[in-house]
This record gives sequence, structure tokens and C-alpha cells, in this order.
Amino acid sequence: MGIAEFIGARLDEDENYARAALAEASTGKAIRVVDGKLAIMPSAASDMLTFHIVRHDPHRVLAEVRTWRAILAAQPPAEEVRNGFGLALGYILQTKAREYSDHPDWRHDGCWDG
Repeated sequence: MGIAEFIGARLDEDENYARAALAEASTGKAIRVVDGKLAIMPSAASDMLTFHIVRHDPHRVLAEVRTWRAILAAQPPAEEVRNGFGLALGYILQTKAREYSDHPDWRHDGCWDG
């Protein structure tokens, strides 16, 4: 598995969880969808976990997934990475991949295929 495939698979997971959260938000007691965004209900105003959840609103997660998919699409094949852009993008992908270092598919040796 290459680093782009690893990140792409994690983005798929993030997207699926965000879409599921949107589908379930209307049934929750502490969090509701108001004007298309998640909102904290007054009864949960002091719950910091709820604030954190709202901060990672599914719409925001989906926007981030779209952004990273565009970045992944710009990655040249490994054999063509000879210029500054390709090297910089490789560094960016390595850095992004670290967000998922707790995932079972994470390459602790840092040696990604492709």
C-alpha cells in the first residue's frame, strides 16, 4: 500500500463517519442540525466533549476530505518525483499520514509502496 492509498482509505473512513453523524444528528438530544450545521442544545452547554464534537462538524470534515482528495490527485507517480513540487508534496503526505499513526495499516518503518 502506498502513502496515497493509505491516506485515501483514512479519508474514506472519515467521510463515512461524518455522513453517519449527519444522518444521526437529528435524533440526538445534545446536538441538533440547525440551518444545516450542528448546534449545541442549551442542556449540554457546559459539556466540553459536545463543544469538541460540534467543532468537528461533519460538514467541515467532508470539506477537509474533499481538500485532501484534491491534494492526493496532484501526486505524481513515485518515479516522476524529481522536482521541488513532488518532494514537497511527498513531505506533506508523510506529515498528513502521521495523523493516522494509530491505524493498523500505518507503516511504522515509513516505507510506503509507490
